[in-house]
Amino acid sequence: MNSFYGKEFDRWVKDGHGSSNHTLREVGLKHFQELGFPTTRQEEWRFTNVSQLGKSHYSWSSSTKVDEQAIQKLLDEHRIADTYTICMINGVLNKNLSNFHESIIIEDILSANTDSFHENSISTPFTDWNTAFYNSGLYLEIPDNIQIEKPIRVIWINQFNSHTEVVHSKSHVNMGLNSEAVIIDHFLTDSNYESIINHVSGIQLNENSQCEYIKIQEETSAKHFHSLDVIQDANSRYISTQLATGSPLNRNECTIIQQGEGCDSKLYVLGLQRDQHHVDYQTIIRHDNIHGTSREVVKNILRDSSRAVFNGRVIVARGSQKTDAFQSNKNILLSKNARVNANPQLEIYADDVACSHGSTTGELDDDALFYLRSRGIGLDEAQSLMISGFATEVIENISSESIRDLFTLRLENWLEAKA
Repeated sequence: MNSFYGKEFDRWVKDGHGSSNHTLREVGLKHFQELGFPTTRQEEWRFTNVSQLGKSHYSWSSSTKVDEQAIQKLLDEHRIADTYTICMINGVLNKNLSNFHESIIIEDILSANTDSFHENSISTPFTDWNTAFYNSGLYLEIPDNIQIEKPIRVIWINQFNSHTEVVHSKSHVNMGLNSEAVIIDHFLTDSNYESIINHVSGIQLNENSQCEYIKIQEETSAKHFHSLDVIQDANSRYISTQLATGSPLNRNECTIIQQGEGCDSKLYVLGLQRDQHHVDYQTIIRHDNIHGTSREVVKNILRDSSRAVFNGRVIVARGSQKTDAFQSNKNILLSKNARVNANPQLEIYADDVACSHGSTTGELDDDALFYLRSRGIGLDEAQSLMISGFATEVIENISSESIRDLFTLRLENWLEAKA
């Protein structure tokens, strides 16, 4: 693997892609070559096996050889009312297919200096791989004192021509002082190849800003790896809602750092898994200052032989008094072959806090099903009603009606086995 990716890196640089932050890229490549792909012997990867990835040599996907007609069709099929759209194709901004508010600042991430943001990030093989080979990406800034009235949807469309291509994309959102916006990352693929999306992103919330972040992952064939770092300054508010409708392998790593006092963080996740799909959520919420609050709710619904992994840590640093943190993981198994591995954790180094967590996994309640059926409701409809009620706690937190409707539609399609 070492020699292959070294040659791939040399070709990358020769083609002019690695000219930006060359030293940082070399460090990323060195770390990736040293670590290789993770194994199940590593605690944080114990239940997610990516050993097959090490048996193939992946090359970067081109951003120029794309089928524009197919992309336009995909955009038409996934239109969402009352939203701005920023279109990214294989990690590269396409302004001709984008429309956005005039106050929003948008740049290619290669020209924006965001390296310092990730200096304290946890280095992993996938973030190092991304650092070495990312070809482009998006820098998005909401200026000070600006409130954007409509959600901003960044739609990441990836086209592949083989099973051994990978798109290394990167994004950074900077919320200015007193700013407010809804940011949506919508991931789609326009092929049936089992290639890789390796995305690294960051969100900086400056003082008194508010960001509602929504992630929609709808890649049915590609393997999806996403690392997200969120840093909050004083009195900022971050609320995130994520929907994953399934892919062969989906790994999400999210770290939220409340570095200012009086921060509020909310993280809601709804996973809909079927077939042999595998989803893995790794979350860290770090309270590094006083009067911080956080709420984390991760829910999965699994059928067939699908699998979900949840490893969530809430860390309350020394001196971070008056912290209020709550973490919940709940899972419904609709098949005897579906599996969940959950590990919620609290690490508390302050004494004046209110923190709690819990995790439950089980089947639909027989007594509740019996009650509904005794009222003349069929079995399938009764199950759908209970599952919809289970998912409501996540969906109801979305402020945009059109996005709530989309989440509800995806849930209905999944229940009807049409998604």
